[in-house]
Amino acid sequence: MGKAVRIKRVVLLYLVLIVLGIAAGYLLLNGKLGLRCLFRDLTGFKCPGCGNTNGMLALLNGDFLAPVKFNLMFYPEVFTLLYILIYLPYIYITGKNFSKYAAAALVTLAAVFITWGIIRNFINL
Repeated sequence: MGKAVRIKRVVLLYLVLIVLGIAAGYLLLNGKLGLRCLFRDLTGFKCPGCGNTNGMLALLNGDFLAPVKFNLMFYPEVFTLLYILIYLPYIYITGKNFSKYAAAALVTLAAVFITWGIIRNFINL
């Protein structure tokens, strides 16, 4: 498969994600869509990402401090997601191997987020 085909696939995927994101954002901002945390509904505990939807809504309304009130790890989680959304298509398009340093960083971040998810239930954050 050529590089041009891979680029087209990535662009198409991102266009679909952007359209879905805009639609979800519109529905969330207008109160027509409420997202529930399945993990919290099933276990009664907060997951590492609990509060991120409210944090994103606050961020979209221009409040840059409120997301941290909802979830202390909001910004590290967002930056990790952005890194993944940039790095994975890059290695897919270029055909390069996944860097062992990137893998180690992502595993470390996953461990930090899981640890945060456990700690926040004990200290009630």
